[in-house]
Amino acid sequence: MINKASKYNIQNYHDFGICFPIKVLTDKELIYFQNNYREFENFYNGAPPKNTTKQLHLFFDWAYTLATHPAVLDQVEKILGENILIHSSSIFCKNPKDLNFVTWHQDGYYNDLDKPEYVSAWVALSNSTPENGCLRVIPGTHI
Repeated sequence: MINKASKYNIQNYHDFGICFPIKVLTDKELIYFQNNYREFENFYNGAPPKNTTKQLHLFFDWAYTLATHPAVLDQVEKILGENILIHSSSIFCKNPKDLNFVTWHQDGYYNDLDKPEYVSAWVALSNSTPENGCLRVIPGTHI
C-alpha cells in the first residue's frame, strides 16, 4: 500500500520530474557504501579516472548491492511499475577544490534513448548542498 508521502512523491515526479529526499539507506549501510567507495578511490590515489566510475555495479559486489538495494528499487517501482532493469550506473564524486562539473543536460539524450521511460535513482553517499556542488534540477524538463 502506498502511503500519503509516497503518493505525494509520485505526483511530484510526474509533475516536476523529481521527488526528494527519500531516505533509502540506514546509517550502517551508508558507512558500508562510503567505505567501499573510499577503497575504490584509494586504489587510484584518490582520483579514479572517469571511465572507471561507470557501470561499477557490473564489477563490484558493493556497487551491485547499492544499485539493487530493495529500498531503492521500491521507490523506482512506485513510479515505473514492477518491470524494471538497471540501464546504467555512475558515480559522480566532487572532491574538495575540484573544478570539474557536469553541465545541464537531460539523461535520456546522453543515454541515447528516443523515448526515455526511466528514472535516475540518485543516491547521495555524502551531504549534498549548494556549497559543495549538489545536483540541481529544472522542474518540468523531464517531459
